[in-house]
Amino acid sequence: MITYFATQPHFIDHLAPIFALTGGEFLVKPSLVAHAAKRGVEARRVWPHETARSVGRGRGPVVTAAFGDFTNVAGSHRPLVLHHHGVGQSFVDRPHGSYSNGPGRDRAGLILEPNEYAAAHSRAAYPQAQVVGYGTAKLDAWPFEVQTGNPDPVVAISFHWDCKVAPETRSAWPHYGEAALLALREAFPDRVLGHAHPRIFPELWPVYEALGIEPVADFEEVMRRADVYAIDGVSTLYEFAATGRPVVVLNAPWFRRDVEHGLRFWEYADVGVQVDHPHDLVGAVHEALHDRPEQRALREWAVEFIYPNRGHAAEVAAAEIVRFAGETGGTVMASAIYSTRRLSDGRYAIKGVVDGEQRTVVAELGDAPGINEVTRALEAGGSPPAEVAPPAAVPPVPAGAATPAAGGGGDSTPPVNEQQALAVAALLDPGVDTLRSLLDEVRDVPLLRAALAFETSDAGKRRKTAEAVIEERIAAVEAEDAAVAAFLVESGREARPLEELEGAELIDIAQEAGVEVEDGFDDEPAQRTALINAIAAAVLAAAEEG
Repeated sequence: MITYFATQPHFIDHLAPIFALTGGEFLVKPSLVAHAAKRGVEARRVWPHETARSVGRGRGPVVTAAFGDFTNVAGSHRPLVLHHHGVGQSFVDRPHGSYSNGPGRDRAGLILEPNEYAAAHSRAAYPQAQVVGYGTAKLDAWPFEVQTGNPDPVVAISFHWDCKVAPETRSAWPHYGEAALLALREAFPDRVLGHAHPRIFPELWPVYEALGIEPVADFEEVMRRADVYAIDGVSTLYEFAATGRPVVVLNAPWFRRDVEHGLRFWEYADVGVQVDHPHDLVGAVHEALHDRPEQRALREWAVEFIYPNRGHAAEVAAAEIVRFAGETGGTVMASAIYSTRRLSDGRYAIKGVVDGEQRTVVAELGDAPGINEVTRALEAGGSPPAEVAPPAAVPPVPAGAATPAAGGGGDSTPPVNEQQALAVAALLDPGVDTLRSLLDEVRDVPLLRAALAFETSDAGKRRKTAEAVIEERIAAVEAEDAAVAAFLVESGREARPLEELEGAELIDIAQEAGVEVEDGFDDEPAQRTALINAIAAAVLAAAEEG
């Protein structure tokens, strides 16, 4: 099965037309289920801490539309497809994983770029990957020429988020500011829409409202309603232009004119009327609406280069993904990472599988190793498993804190299993960057609450982040436990924790809950834990949907 995974609305927008042709499953955050439905996708919701486990259940390719989503699943066994959700912009002096010439994409078997400009960068950086410049599927539904000529034209303005990768990825919003927006509203009363990149829209929403500009979060609505579009950024600039309507290109003083990155900076910046100064914005919009023949020609030139296969791009992408799935045989990859934990001596303990063999090694890595570096260390073997440091000792539970109930006795500190100890150690050691994956195996709420009570030397952002992750896991487990208890009672059973059930009864409950049980299930601890988590997630999902 082909799995699609997206954590932002605009990622769903790019993948939905392709998913409609290939089928499979589509995983999204719970908050995005409704947005996915608007795009015709019946998505399955996955809590952030469940991503690795949910993706790990399948065998076919996993398709993502962003570098961040790609890194979330890069530890999986499965073949990976990385779909670029922009126009393929890259920055010659600032390589970054989010862009076509950036690092960190080694695990991608198939890279889908929007055009040959971006594809050439990816081929040069990742010769081992299959790279296709196919177009942009989300534009297939839009005609090449949207009729305008509106006597009362609607103007949309938008800004990119303040990304610090390069000066050109910064937002131009501070340069234009409220004065430019106010002038625009006065020139086009009741006909200005305020849009923005999802990462900055919450900040600009109240500004738009205060200035009498209608905030519009969904770019699809902008595409339906606007006659002209002004923006500083990249992808939606060209998406709007691809419908045959005029655009205004907002420049900022920190955009370096002497550095040629290509596309928006600067080869195809003439896709629309360019503005350098806020006081010229209104005049530029009027000029764009006039849409002179020479400007139309420049727009078409840019769009033809940036978007090949217009009108049938989704078919091309779907064919490539299906072909890739066939070539990989729907099999799993050779290596996968289960957990990474930094030890007191600065080295890393890495757990995973290589060619079907469970392996634990210790290796010296950098301060913030990426998934590719960790995978190479696991495959190379590192130090023998015997050298792995034992889990950090669990400190005494502070007075008043809940006591972990995990097998065995003891007057002050009951023993806990390895995963539980790792979960506590993760909070105590700010060097551990895999807290969520560790907590996937922990369902002991008292232990998690005890972990929150431990004092650590790190009272800053990392501590607060760790606390938030643990609290998120507690809430998830409690919600699942409540749903499971109700499910058991409804089925005529005693409401008991799943952990207390025998293997045969656990299998019966899994089947009743619609959870597939692996062939050869023998109640081995890892299998048992995975099945319990799957049952709990399925029962909760069914309860919330019902």
